[in-house]
Amino acid sequence: LVGLTPYKRRDGFRTKKLAGFEPRDLPLAADRAAHAAQKAGSPLPFVLEHLVDHPRLVDEDGLALRLKRSELEVAVRVEDGYALQLVLAGRTLSLDALPGLRPEAGQAAIRLGPVVHLVTVGPVLEGVIKMMGRYGDRFPAAARGPLLERLGLMDRSVPLRLDGSLRGRPLEPDNRPVLLLEPLPEGALRVLVRLEPLPGGPRVVPGHGPSELSVTIDGERRFVERSPSSEPSRVRDALVGLPLPELVDWEGTHELPEDALDLVWALRDNPAVRTLWPKRRLLVRGEGTASQVRASASRRRDWFGVEGELRAEQSVVPLKDLLSAIRAGQRFVELADGSWLRLADGLRKALRDASGLATDEEEPRLPPLAAARAMLALEEAGGDTFVPDELTDLADRIRAADDLEPVTPPGLQATLRDYQLAGVTWLRRLATWAPGAVLADEMGLGKTLQALALILERGGLSLVVAPASVNLNWAREAARFTPGLKVALYRGSDREALLEDPPDILITSYELLIRDLDRLATVRLSTVVFDEAQALKNPRTKRARAGRALDVGFALALSGTPVENDLLELWSLMRVVVPGLLGPKEHFHERFGKKLMRAESMGGGALGGLIRPFLLRRTKREVAPELPERTETVEWIELSSRERVAYDRLRLSAVSAL
Repeated sequence: LVGLTPYKRRDGFRTKKLAGFEPRDLPLAADRAAHAAQKAGSPLPFVLEHLVDHPRLVDEDGLALRLKRSELEVAVRVEDGYALQLVLAGRTLSLDALPGLRPEAGQAAIRLGPVVHLVTVGPVLEGVIKMMGRYGDRFPAAARGPLLERLGLMDRSVPLRLDGSLRGRPLEPDNRPVLLLEPLPEGALRVLVRLEPLPGGPRVVPGHGPSELSVTIDGERRFVERSPSSEPSRVRDALVGLPLPELVDWEGTHELPEDALDLVWALRDNPAVRTLWPKRRLLVRGEGTASQVRASASRRRDWFGVEGELRAEQSVVPLKDLLSAIRAGQRFVELADGSWLRLADGLRKALRDASGLATDEEEPRLPPLAAARAMLALEEAGGDTFVPDELTDLADRIRAADDLEPVTPPGLQATLRDYQLAGVTWLRRLATWAPGAVLADEMGLGKTLQALALILERGGLSLVVAPASVNLNWAREAARFTPGLKVALYRGSDREALLEDPPDILITSYELLIRDLDRLATVRLSTVVFDEAQALKNPRTKRARAGRALDVGFALALSGTPVENDLLELWSLMRVVVPGLLGPKEHFHERFGKKLMRAESMGGGALGGLIRPFLLRRTKREVAPELPERTETVEWIELSSRERVAYDRLRLSAVSAL
């Protein structure tokens, strides 16, 4: 419980802890410390703000209280002249009856029955209260002119209630919400939602304040009538879709600069909302699009250097800064004059993959594939690009690949399920322009069949590298699904003779690949398939080095678990099948960090954008409707005498252990 008791000096209220605090009470300690730092004055401004609508508030007699925010109004009545009154919650107050009123504190806590009203006392209202205390609350009829002039000065900051003869002419209220925006340190933005029904009149909290507001315009009084009870729902409807912070009592703060800028951008040219900047303004000048970008790429040894700029809103943003901002997930870049430019979704999408791999240099560098894809994506989004012929040719092949129709390769003795046909088509398209790919389907979905379909489609000499234990299974599957292809196991003492007049498919183990690398590396291979490709996850092993040394047109890695522990496993695998895609190891490690990564989550973030075109993974859950019903059979095995003895020994041992 928290007790609220009067101060001895009758200038406010004091809080007292009566029982354990609830979590929402915790801010009190910080506010008391702030009060102590003031060394003077009432603790009211520092404590009561946190007690508004507190469920466990009592007075000194233990009676339940409610603390709420309210507005103190000034009423002017025509009574033998003019009478000034203070009105709170519909009740007229006298100065003598205000023990909680202390204008110089900036706030007042006024108790009316079981409710304590917390009101703000601004400079204008403070002046009215002091004037009433000095001159009284009644003025002669001859004071009408000066009184109206004084009311004109009060319009914006003090809610007024006027008798009919003072109200003036009625106006239609402006019901649009008013957003008061205040930039804070570190890019934060404070947001206050208010209403200003009368132009030039006071701003009120939706649902609070008097039902009538008045103002002096060109020396003539005007007034509007409000319906406070209907305002909250109407304001909420007008704010739907805006990226506002969480609002408490129609106030909130965006702590992150990007969120603040998103709101400023969303408010542009919004006729349903008025936006005001009482202090400094946060300016978003416009939007930068891909069509405003000029970029070029040029060979820098193994990689390509990229340079360019975006010209928008009479400003220039270097391509390097664009890549850095997009890599950091930013939607805005700061311009030289302190204003901001929004990066259009199409521009960020076009440069997203490149930003994840580009080096942090004055002239960023990219691997050839990444450079070609970045320039192609930028061009398709409307950018102006210039690239050398080798990248142009690569970009043309990427475009042409999309025209390949999903068909089953002639000669394949199998009916491909839809997801398998999609996988084969994906492989066929990649093989027209990429050096390799990773097929990471879950076990049991037919990776072997899809690989054989690709081998059949491409023709030429293919090499399958797999653990020795599954070499025979590969030979059987090839004979079953591609009977028109000649298959041979590359093993035995005379195995090198197979290279003189090679078959269509050679099948070997990782051990023999290492042993015969000098010979196998001299043979031009159309396709190489690395089965159980997690064997290539360590870049320092002989297996990985041998895989990289082969002369191959297209390399396909098959693995249900391409990454098991460390991201460097992915880097090592990609270095074999798509050389250069992820850059040097040091650069990759610095950019993406050494993290654990599950295969199911490899599609997200900048790294996901880089590898997504070259890695395909489907799970049984995803393709379940296409899979046949599971069949179970029980096969009884007759044990031999020796097997029976061994079996009984194990069974008795297990029973004894129980």
